[in-house]
Amino acid sequence: MPCPKPESACPEIGMTYVHTSKGFWRPDPTSYDMTLHPFFKCPYEGACLGGNDTKGRCAKEYDDASPVCAVCAKGHRRRGQGQCAR
Repeated sequence: MPCPKPESACPEIGMTYVHTSKGFWRPDPTSYDMTLHPFFKCPYEGACLGGNDTKGRCAKEYDDASPVCAVCAKGHRRRGQGQCAR
């Protein structure tokens, strides 16, 4: 199956699942099923770090457990364009 661009990257041949690109998010980044677990564009620039792990996929200012990294991490608040900061 082709690697969907720009929301994913396939750095290796024969991968079990694709790597989510920076700026995008998936409900289960370790799933091979891109229909059941589609890609979503992050609403805040710099919030979604990509990768294929469920930990560390949001920037430190954002709650790693929130959908599309849309919730600020503890101790952070929305500023300016919706970005989270201390």
